[in-house]
Amino acid sequence: MGITTEQLVEYTAEFLPDLDIEKLEVYKNELIERNKNVNLTAITEPREINEKHFLDCLSVFRFIDFKKNATVIDVGTGAGF
Repeated sequence: MGITTEQLVEYTAEFLPDLDIEKLEVYKNELIERNKNVNLTAITEPREINEKHFLDCLSVFRFIDFKKNATVIDVGTGAGF
């Protein structure tokens, strides 16, 4: 089922008020396009990507207070997440 882009913004507003949704949209579109040739992920529906890739990854910001402009990486999560 997944969530809409608007819902993603709404759900993350409390802990990521400056989320650049336009960059995520570019990433999502690129992921869908490149996944046609290389199996990066089984999740390819836009609403599913919003929920199972973006929201799942961004939720860590609800629990951890990263310093401004911190660089964070989750090694081994596939497709760059």
